[in-house]
Amino acid sequence: MTSASPSAALSPAPAPRPSRRIRRSALVRLLDRGLRGHFAAQAARAVAVLLGLTYAGLVLAVALVGSGSSADVVVQNALFWLSWLGGGGVALAAAGPGRKPEDHAVRALAAQRGFSLRDLAMARAIATVRRVLRVVGLPALVVALLALAASGSFRLLLPRVLLVVGVTGYVVLLAVVISLLVELARALSPRHTRSTLAFLIVVPHLLRVLWPHVPSVPALFGLLLDQLARLGGAA
Repeated sequence: MTSASPSAALSPAPAPRPSRRIRRSALVRLLDRGLRGHFAAQAARAVAVLLGLTYAGLVLAVALVGSGSSADVVVQNALFWLSWLGGGGVALAAAGPGRKPEDHAVRALAAQRGFSLRDLAMARAIATVRRVLRVVGLPALVVALLALAASGSFRLLLPRVLLVVGVTGYVVLLAVVISLLVELARALSPRHTRSTLAFLIVVPHLLRVLWPHVPSVPALFGLLLDQLARLGGAA
């Protein structure tokens, strides 16, 4: 009968492998960091911060002059520009060609951790959603909360609370739609993802000139912005 050697007895047990959920979260964070490093995403963040500060100042200005009831229009305009400049910048970054060494490294790491290309695409989509929520959502919520604080009357209080909720839902929907459009454009044309993305957004909207019932992403979010303004108490 052989006895275990002292070195074997003292050697630590192998660390348990992290769960698939933890590994997926780490992959999403890695992809989010890569997306954040793109110039378009950095520019979108800078513009979004500037827009947030500008429209926050406008909300305070209309409150000081006694026009707090106009703050919902300020929120509507803030969301419009944040959607196009902030969300659009993130979309361009997500659809842009990555750096080949980094792409290969991420794919190799994902495969090493047991993720398929489909899993990688899902993680990339989640990273895009996270980036849009941060770039667009944070300044939008600041402006909406300031509009709530500038209600000025109990009559506007409930509509402004609903406006904050509506802004939150709007930004979440925007993030999901941008992410889905980017992944669709990448699936249709991996080498020309940005051009395909622009086609998916612009062409249906232009066709509405001839056929008003053609579905269009800009038209959808324009309609939502109008509803948000009414929700906030706009006349």
